[in-house]
Order: sequence, then C-alpha cells, then structure tokens
Amino acid sequence: MNAQDMKAILDQVEHLKEDASERQAPTVVAAKGFSDHVTPIWNYFTRQIEFIVPPPRQRAYKAADLADLARLITEFASRSSLDLTTSSLGSVPPEFKPVLPCVFVWVFLGTVVVVLDEKCDRRDRVTLTFQRTESFEKLCQYSGKFLSQAEMIAVLRGEIAGTYSPSGLVPLLRSLKFRASTSGEANVQVGKESMGKSIEAEVAGLNGATIPEDVLVTVPLYDGLLESTTTEKIANELKNYQVACTFDADLADRRFKFKVVAGEIARVLLAADTMIQQRLASLVKAENVKIFRGSPESC
Repeated sequence: MNAQDMKAILDQVEHLKEDASERQAPTVVAAKGFSDHVTPIWNYFTRQIEFIVPPPRQRAYKAADLADLARLITEFASRSSLDLTTSSLGSVPPEFKPVLPCVFVWVFLGTVVVVLDEKCDRRDRVTLTFQRTESFEKLCQYSGKFLSQAEMIAVLRGEIAGTYSPSGLVPLLRSLKFRASTSGEANVQVGKESMGKSIEAEVAGLNGATIPEDVLVTVPLYDGLLESTTTEKIANELKNYQVACTFDADLADRRFKFKVVAGEIARVLLAADTMIQQRLASLVKAENVKIFRGSPESC
C-alpha cells in the first residue's frame, strides 16, 4: 500500500469523525491495496484504524486409499510454522525450533478422519471412507431369514460368495433330496438332534452326513482395503474376516436359515478399525501424529 492509498483512508476517517450518528459502531473503510480477505475499519472507541482478517477457510480433502492418506499425513506433519529455506528473517538462531503441526487421526467404523492441525485455528481435514463389500452387506441382509433350498444355495454361492467352515456346506445342501413319501429309513441329523421318522422319510442324499449347527463365514469387509500390501497372503489376512453364524434347517417345510451370532458384527468392525490404526502407524512415523479410535466433532 502506497502513501496515496493511506491518504485516501485518512480523508475518509476525517469525514467519519464529523458524523456523530455513526460513532456507536466500527465502520468499514473503503480502501485499495489490500487483499480481498482484509477489511480495514475505523474504531471510534480506540480512535484507530483496525484490520479484520478472518481465519482461513477450512479445506476438506478426500484420499483415494490408505497409502495416499499416509502420504498426505506425512506431508502435512512435516510442515513447520516457518520454512527456513525461504525465510525473509535472515539468519535463524541455532536454538530456534520450528513448531510442527499437531495432526490427529481418528478411525471409526471404516472411516478415517485426519485433522491436520488440531491445536491451531486452521483445521483442514482429510477423509477416507472404506465401502463395505457386497458380500458383507448380503451376509447381514440375509441373517435370520428362512430361505428355500435353492435360494440358500444361490445366496451362499453367488451373493455372499464367501468361504465356509465346514467347507462342504454348499455341496451338502445341493445333494439334499426331498421325497413326498412319509415312510423311510434315512438317518438325518441337525447338529446333535435326530429328526423324527416322519421328517426323516422326506430327505435323502445326506449319506450319513450331519447338517452343521455352527458355520464360520469368511468374507472381505471393505472394498479396496490395503490393496497395496506386498504379498497376496498378507492382503487376504488383512481384508477377510471370519463371522460366526448359526445354521438351522426346518426340514418339514424345506427351509434353511443362518444367523450371525450376537456381537459378531461389532467384533469384526472393531478388529478392522484396529488393523487400520496399526497399518497407519506403520506407514506414518512422525511423532506429531496421534492416532485414535473415535471421531471428531463436526465444526
């Protein structure tokens, strides 16, 4: 701002001094030579020109995957309050230590929120939200619902498409044959309970096998979770989770049902959050980065 611009401001101030009706509140002074976000005002009480500089607007970034998120965290965590290579202050005393930003990372239910400078006015954020796989969503959707034999086979093979323990569950269901007759010698068991003769006579094809009461379903939880892991074995260990389910057969009505055991979904989500925390901690080594499980308040 040059001397002519300052003179223009002072001329306006002299004019404002004569208007007593406007002396109850600060008045904006029209001026040139300032950035758009800087507003000069005349404060009647202090008899001074003051400048209002609003805090910079927060920026919201979105990371594509965990590796990119880690790189962003490292980049922002290393930015000090003063760039010593371009400083206009001249030589910097050797005892001077630049202030590093405090970066907080919050992990909760598959969403990672990074607050880039928690202790300062500017709190830019980076967000990464993992999408649940269709397999996991279908597992939750069909839990507790009775399905016909054909429907159950289609759901287990095509919609959930997980791996099951015991491994012969789907072939067992496929081999099951129902007969219209009410007499027979079939030996049918569901878990440890034998079916009555009237039901036994309607089923064939088990060949002495037992329909399991408990099934472990292994499915991926999040799409694209840690795909950058170096080996396929580790990637699968990090992506896939076992979910304990019960399995029931209503042979009289030819229906089947699996149900996720209570607390399993919460356990799996907690395990995934913990794994994400550990993975980020291994990728980001900066001391000024703190990783928590939880979520920041919106601001």
